[in-house]
Amino acid sequence: MYFKKTFILFLLINSIALGQNYFNRAIGNRVSNNSAKSLSMGGVGFMNNETSSASIINPASLMNNNGWKVDVNYKNNFTSEYRSFPSIDSFENTFSNLTYVYNSNNNSLSNAGIMYVNKRFGFSVSTEPFISTDYHYVEEVRNGDDELEGYYKFETNGTINCNSFGLGIALNKNVYIGSSINQLADESFKTHLDTPSAGISFHSTKTAKKEFISISALVKPTQNTIFAFGFEENTRIEYISSISVGMDDDINLPFYDSTNTLVQNELYKPSYFRFGFIHTSKQIRNHSISFEYEKADYSKFELDSKKLLDVHTLSVGVEYLLYNFPPLRVGLTHNTSPFRSDLSKTIFSVGTGWDYRIASLDVGCRYWNVSYPYPDIFPHENDLSNPFSNDIVKENNLELLISLQIRI
Repeated sequence: MYFKKTFILFLLINSIALGQNYFNRAIGNRVSNNSAKSLSMGGVGFMNNETSSASIINPASLMNNNGWKVDVNYKNNFTSEYRSFPSIDSFENTFSNLTYVYNSNNNSLSNAGIMYVNKRFGFSVSTEPFISTDYHYVEEVRNGDDELEGYYKFETNGTINCNSFGLGIALNKNVYIGSSINQLADESFKTHLDTPSAGISFHSTKTAKKEFISISALVKPTQNTIFAFGFEENTRIEYISSISVGMDDDINLPFYDSTNTLVQNELYKPSYFRFGFIHTSKQIRNHSISFEYEKADYSKFELDSKKLLDVHTLSVGVEYLLYNFPPLRVGLTHNTSPFRSDLSKTIFSVGTGWDYRIASLDVGCRYWNVSYPYPDIFPHENDLSNPFSNDIVKENNLELLISLQIRI
């Protein structure tokens, strides 16, 4: 971090999904739960979500249920971050990466909802965390004798919750439509910076309460195929803080800058267009494959007068029923970045589920990692071990989601 009278914090470049990322405060990290089944089959949640949280992204899919149901989702995200720099191994005279920072975080989120569906219509009510700005960084500071002198710390906090009210309607037995009203609660963002000699905290004003609408349609052209289309409205979340967000011209990444005055900031929730289909085997009905595409329209937003890129997500999921065993679900997802076209990521997912009388329990997990060069965020003057202040950053993300649904 370039820290003089003010500090500048460059933001890392990967993660629309939940993770340990600096830019969570810049554009927000969408953490809304879908369901364990949908997560294990790719994670987009547009086609395979059978819980009340489907009202946010595909309210028409509520009609795939029947009767009264109550559901609870619990998600835990394990994240590790390594920072290293190129170094020469004096024993073997080879180049290697010397790790000098390791951070790990364990974040938990949960949501709950209720729905009722009959042959003509259905409705749902749910509440859940929606956008997170959480990030935590700690770096040891040692003197020439390797004695601990203190820590560099950087932390941001603040999660915006969403209350969703969904309605689905059956036009006939093969065509469903749906819409939902989604209310974002107000929230205050917190930022804290520690150095070995001082500490400082910043608190924003509360964000403005916002609403957005989602609509979708679901069609069953054959007994074994389902198509769906959906649109989710964008919204801009304003707040005032002494932290401003800019874009670096050279690396095209965001940064933070502290100021002595309050400045107007904006957190952008993009609009989403989604399309997907599910095909079920004619021979064995419980064997299915799903495909989902999602476009997040970030190009309508400018950060420090620089337009962002649309984010495209493609996912493929398979559910395979094993004889006398729970189903096996696997998924593969490719996700692009809103900042640069060369910073995409691939996510692997797997899961299963059980039904017992009036209850259904599903478990899903997904994993991804990224590695890329990035400037040292706390550079030291005259540091001969890393003279160019360039790091190699590696993040590992493991996400576990458990869904419990009870039929009343």
